[in-house]
Amino acid sequence: MKTPLEIAINEKPKTIYLISDGKPSESDQVMLDIARRGQSRGIVINTIGVGKDQNQSLLRQIAQITGGIYKSKGLGIGMPNLTNFVRSLCPYLAGNPIREI
Repeated sequence: MKTPLEIAINEKPKTIYLISDGKPSESDQVMLDIARRGQSRGIVINTIGVGKDQNQSLLRQIAQITGGIYKSKGLGIGMPNLTNFVRSLCPYLAGNPIREI
């Protein structure tokens, strides 16, 4: 979870959609520090929790720090459905590519 988020932040987009179960191999504090770095660059990180045992607290905090939103999607979601779910959260993504990192 750390490396993809750092890569995305270093590209300096306006918005990042982080899709995760919220269980990083690093500590939660490391992830919150990365979120603060994104916030200091004006990047909004929206988090989408997937899976049965999400770390909702961490995903909510990452979104809160950066002025983003947290949404949860349960089990049994494939990539096409997940892409449509992300697009439904942000209508301006319609017709634009979603890049996986």
